Amino acid sequence: MPATPSLVESKWKTFTKQSFRLELRNAFVVVPQTPATGKPWIWRTSFPNYHPEVDIELLKQGFHIAYLDVVAMLGADEALDRMDHLLSSAPADLMQSNPSRAEHHRAPGWGTY
Repeated sequence: MPATPSLVESKWKTFTKQSFRLELRNAFVVVPQTPATGKPWIWRTSFPNYHPEVDIELLKQGFHIAYLDVVAMLGADEALDRMDHLLSSAPADLMQSNPSRAEHHRAPGWGTY
């Protein structure tokens, strides 16, 4: 299993944000104040501060929000491989292994799987 990256803690809104670099890309996880059963989480693959009200509500419901900057990869298989690496690098007690994924995109149909 890959080594866990060095984390830099800060605040995002009222939640703890753990920022790090993974494969030379910016990444972070925002931790809910009270994780929901099963520690659900959602991937953000682009534009992490676009409409933060959605993420705030998910955090209030106990979801973790994870982000890895892969926007320039336009949904290619390599981007998904890097997201898998993010999952395998996350501390085991932080998030479950079965995320949801949400993209923000500018082109109709882009990023839909």
